[in-house]
Amino acid sequence: RIHHSRGKAHRRVVKHTRWRSGGLSGEEGAMNLLVGMALTLSTATTPQTEVAALTAIYNATGGPWWTKCNPEWGVGDPCQTSWGGCVLCDGTSSLASVTQLNLNGSNLTGTLPEEIGDLSNLMILRLQENALSGTIPATVGQLSVLHALHVSHNSFSGALPEALCLLGNLTTVGAEFNGFESLPTCLGAQNQGLVSIFLDHNALTSTLPPNLLRYPMFVTVNHNRMSSELPATLEVGPNLRRFQA
Repeated sequence: RIHHSRGKAHRRVVKHTRWRSGGLSGEEGAMNLLVGMALTLSTATTPQTEVAALTAIYNATGGPWWTKCNPEWGVGDPCQTSWGGCVLCDGTSSLASVTQLNLNGSNLTGTLPEEIGDLSNLMILRLQENALSGTIPATVGQLSVLHALHVSHNSFSGALPEALCLLGNLTTVGAEFNGFESLPTCLGAQNQGLVSIFLDHNALTSTLPPNLLRYPMFVTVNHNRMSSELPATLEVGPNLRRFQA
């Protein structure tokens, strides 16, 4: 349960039963939308900016040693061949765009390049269960139609980028089991579609953003380095069902 009074959270920790982001339906709407829009793209052409972005990701994250998508990655047009099933697209018979990138559990190393922001129609990004490090580039703010961001079980550090606050279509953020140290104070203020955000098992020391609980149904921030007291300014929204701190 969440104890609140006049829209404010009480200044004490509330414990709840454990659950995992993989079992939630935060991205199901996006998945259904992708399925509904699915087309045969055997002759479609992917924009060169997106091909270049996919190539940059491959080069920056140890592509030759990936355990998925090889050796198909980089062969032909990604929206025609799906590059080992890791790239899903939507579009017309002549022009397509990358809408889903599935690189979870693929032995990715290194850092995520800025070119990720050039996948302008990306709706679902799955990078969980790899060995990525460094920070998430601010260019993710260019992914204006992104619904689901999965980066859990990596070695990311630093701050989650403020650019996440610009993503009004975002429904799911899975960032647990990393080394993130701080959150943007704007997180949650404009993310009106946010359903679930998982930030547990990180190195967060900063105060929780005041609007973090305004829209989501599920939030986890346990196993971090924050004060055991919840900030008095933390607003609890009407949709919240589970909060683990």
